[in-house]
Amino acid sequence: MSTDKRARARGNIEVRDRTARFFLRCEDGVYAVTRIRNVSLAGVGIETRYRLKPGENISLKYRSRDVKLSVNGSVIWCCPNGSHSYTLGVAFEPNNRERNSVFFLALRKYLDKFEEKLGG
Repeated sequence: MSTDKRARARGNIEVRDRTARFFLRCEDGVYAVTRIRNVSLAGVGIETRYRLKPGENISLKYRSRDVKLSVNGSVIWCCPNGSHSYTLGVAFEPNNRERNSVFFLALRKYLDKFEEKLGG
């Protein structure tokens, strides 16, 4: 029995395109995201070298050669992940579904086996 209580399916992202970049903007500044662990229409799991506080409002930015996107959300949890690294759970603002959907769909090409999870 799974203890995962997520309401939406999530897919893992492997970004190999060096021209695509992810950033976190919060009160203290702008930070690089080292890895996107998973993404759904409701939120994202990320790794970064910076510790953020649960409840902190953030903006997640994605930039590539031809696309610039951002979604707003808040940090739900933050845990140490090895030496000088943290894993964050971020919930997207629920009242901005259109922007969240566009962000999710734009990243679709990076999703690993997401189609299989949906049965497609």
